[in-house]
Amino acid sequence: MTKFYLRAAPAALALGLTGGAASAADLSRAPAPAPVAAPAYPDNIVSYGFNWTGAYVGANVGGRTMSTSLGSGRGSIDTKSAVGGLQAGYLFQTGNIVYGLEADIGYGQNSGSKSVPGGRVTSALDWTASGRARLGYAFDRLLVYGTGGIAGADLESDGRGGGNRSKKTDTLIGWTAGGGLEYAVTKNISLRAEYFYSDYGTSNVSYAGTGIKGGKQDITSNLGRLGVNFKF
Repeated sequence: MTKFYLRAAPAALALGLTGGAASAADLSRAPAPAPVAAPAYPDNIVSYGFNWTGAYVGANVGGRTMSTSLGSGRGSIDTKSAVGGLQAGYLFQTGNIVYGLEADIGYGQNSGSKSVPGGRVTSALDWTASGRARLGYAFDRLLVYGTGGIAGADLESDGRGGGNRSKKTDTLIGWTAGGGLEYAVTKNISLRAEYFYSDYGTSNVSYAGTGIKGGKQDITSNLGRLGVNFKF
């Protein structure tokens, strides 16, 4: 019996080695694991780039022309002035549509005078202010918009004639409309260029004691300005 085991052992050992080699060969031929697929995202998620939603404050500088119609066939007083001011507002964005409210206040000394029958008339516009709605379309960081609302102004009328002087100051309320472009340079800073036409309504002026005929004065202005905003 011992001799039988001694003869069988080499054969069993050879068979084991042959089977192990075959298993190793099978493992080497096994297919590589399939790559893990990237997670899928919903098709309805759309990125609109820069988001204009938020509050902002800023400053502006520009130039303004003012026209004061003197009535009674006396023509108008037309003046030009540099202006500067501040603005603040809040915007909302839905898709590419941007909308919101803005208020501003500015100062510029538009002052001019004209000789009229009976003497000389001076008209001066100092500060202006407005409260407006804004509506625009965003091309990522570029916003194209229109704006309009209520406008106010401080008008000073002065008549001199016959050695006398008559002066009146009016706070006028009218309307304004315009539009512009705004570009977001960074996440919080944007630059803008805009134009406004404003009609401040009518002021009733009486130059008592001067010999100058009074009447209604219509005041309008054109404003072009550049500005910078800081968005919170």
